[in-house]
Amino acid sequence: MAGVRRALYHQAHGLAQDHVRIDAGDVVIARSALREMPDEVARRILQTALRWINGAEYPPRGPAMTQFLAAARGGEAMTLQGCYMQAQGDMLRIAREYNAVAGLRVPQGQVWDGRWCIDGPEVAGAEVAALGPEGLRACPDWRAGGLPHGAAMASPALWRGEELLAAPLAGWPNGYALRLIRDGASYFDALLSH
Repeated sequence: MAGVRRALYHQAHGLAQDHVRIDAGDVVIARSALREMPDEVARRILQTALRWINGAEYPPRGPAMTQFLAAARGGEAMTLQGCYMQAQGDMLRIAREYNAVAGLRVPQGQVWDGRWCIDGPEVAGAEVAALGPEGLRACPDWRAGGLPHGAAMASPALWRGEELLAAPLAGWPNGYALRLIRDGASYFDALLSH
């Protein structure tokens, strides 16, 4: 069984290299390729995407994962394990779900949501939190960042109380930059590990 599992992981890794990309902390998959993949390979790619985004120790299994795979292939929106999936043409985007991070705040300089650091000038009392609906309204050009609405709302931003200081993924960096702690290479590496 170990040999079969290794072969599955290598096949998933190879197909992901051709059909998956990381964009602004989200996993973007070619839906046409996902529809053609064997179920177990497609499931591995999706489970790894969920764990890479949410940091969960274990991926979803059973009926929830079967439903998620069907939704992915059908281009249907769905949430699972704090992640939101939606189709954009023939691409499928798996992003952090806003409700999973809506109340999460950390002081500037700390890792937010297990994945993001914000680099730039230190501001007393500043915190990293999700952009959310209020922040989105404060960024009239947020669409220029290229993220869909849900992914933009769940993106990290810098706040001081109720004042938005920066929203790098929403087209308003204001002198700040975001850095992923788990980079894209770590997604592909995770496909090969147990």
